Amino acid sequence: MSKSKIAGNLTAEKFEFVIVEPVPCPAEEVETHIRAFIEQFIANDIQPRWLELLVEKPFGKAGQPSTGSKHLKHRRSAEKLLDRFAFHGNHQHCALLKGTQAWPLSLRRLFGDARGVYFDLTSEPCKMTAAEAATKAFESYAILSFDAGQKALLFDHEGAVWWCAKPR
Repeated sequence: MSKSKIAGNLTAEKFEFVIVEPVPCPAEEVETHIRAFIEQFIANDIQPRWLELLVEKPFGKAGQPSTGSKHLKHRRSAEKLLDRFAFHGNHQHCALLKGTQAWPLSLRRLFGDARGVYFDLTSEPCKMTAAEAATKAFESYAILSFDAGQKALLFDHEGAVWWCAKPR
């Protein structure tokens, strides 16, 4: 663990990025994970809009970036939607990680080397660890789903990370 000395015996964790080594992921698996995330962790009344922007547009089949003039408009709409997660999320199952909990090395300690399906608005979906996702999603929006509809992380552009888990 990387720490830096503050004062006396007090220490604080140092923010460090990790090397990102994504593994390809089939589009069908991405769509399954994104649909399950929305169905489980988004309020029922707003789910159709989330499905429209994250699964049907602009990505066609989940995670397949589209081209053309409409892409930027759809991407901005999707970013606005993801920015509203604090209002749209199911807070019975989701909690905001506090402070350094959301940093890559902290997420590595919490989730280890488990790989989830990573989806953002700008790159090909893939599989990666929570620490890799925190590095790649730095100051952008992304979802990392470990078990479709069971466990996921949502990253926002301001560095906030939401942990969502369905009770078993």
